[in-house]
Amino acid sequence: MTYEFNLQGKTAIVTGASSGIGEQFAKILAAQGVNVICAARRKEKLAVLVDEITRQGGRAEAVAVDVTATEQIDQLFVSAKAIFGSVDILINNAGSAGERMPIHEMTSSEWDYALRINLTSVFEISKRFARQLIDIGKPGSIVNVSSIAAHRAPTHSVQYAASKAGVSQLSKSMSIDLAPYGIRDYDRRCTQLGRRCYQYLFWWRE
Repeated sequence: MTYEFNLQGKTAIVTGASSGIGEQFAKILAAQGVNVICAARRKEKLAVLVDEITRQGGRAEAVAVDVTATEQIDQLFVSAKAIFGSVDILINNAGSAGERMPIHEMTSSEWDYALRINLTSVFEISKRFARQLIDIGKPGSIVNVSSIAAHRAPTHSVQYAASKAGVSQLSKSMSIDLAPYGIRDYDRRCTQLGRRCYQYLFWWRE
């Protein structure tokens, strides 16, 4: 697929890149000349992805990270800077639907984990991304992968629906906070990866 957007030479972090939507984001960005930091917990799957991107002429590196651990998020940005320099694009894709069950059967730990991986991680990673751009006076883009569950509540998934609804509102508030610094923030329900999601990454008029 060919796009008219120019992202050549930009650098992106894609969380949850070892499979699914995150993997596809990484491949599409790399095909457009973006240096991609592929981040996820499953390092062996990341290695396969990076090898595929590299064989096709792209630039990518794998960084193992658990997005629920703030010290690992800190190291993610240290590693990204050492490999490719400052990061221009952030794809907050990592998350988990968790086990489906009615609310009266759910434990507090299951609820807490869903919020940490789906919502708190977006806050923690976005905060660090914004700080490194503001410090050097560069613009950037954030895409937070949400879900239709944020707007149409599913059965037996209160933890997932609530966390994804939180992502949607977090995105709206962050976009207001970060607009003066040239950092755009979008919440996308990426049910079909392609132009609809990819277009939100582009806004550099070079």
